[in-house]
Amino acid sequence: MDVEWTHKGEVIDDINKMPEGVFGFIYVVRTEKGHYIGKKQVVSVRKRKFGKREIARMENKRLKKWEFVTKENKWRDYTGSNDELNKLISEGLEYTKEILYYGMSKASLTYLETRELWTAKVLEDRNCFNSNISGRHFNQYK
Repeated sequence: MDVEWTHKGEVIDDINKMPEGVFGFIYVVRTEKGHYIGKKQVVSVRKRKFGKREIARMENKRLKKWEFVTKENKWRDYTGSNDELNKLISEGLEYTKEILYYGMSKASLTYLETRELWTAKVLEDRNCFNSNISGRHFNQYK
């Protein structure tokens, strides 16, 4: 079963349908047994060092010898990091995937996720698959 991401009723199946410069998003996966709130990076950014030939071709050797490389992550099929939820989905449980917010940086993504988890009171909700917030605050019911 291939379930698409939605945002405000619109199907999001391509990174070009997201705001320009997006780093990731906050999402909720809903099933009849509960829901899960999380964050997903849409792109990964890493530092790539230049090779010997690239450095040799440089006219000004004092310039930086590296560049940032941005690559799109595999976000389309992602359903969350919760093992219990993923097991139920693999067994055929119907679900929906909704994007709540977009984040333009790693810091804003972390802030938005934490804010949403506290606002939704996921640690108090027995119908929520989230079991902790930031790895510090744990669900008392699980």
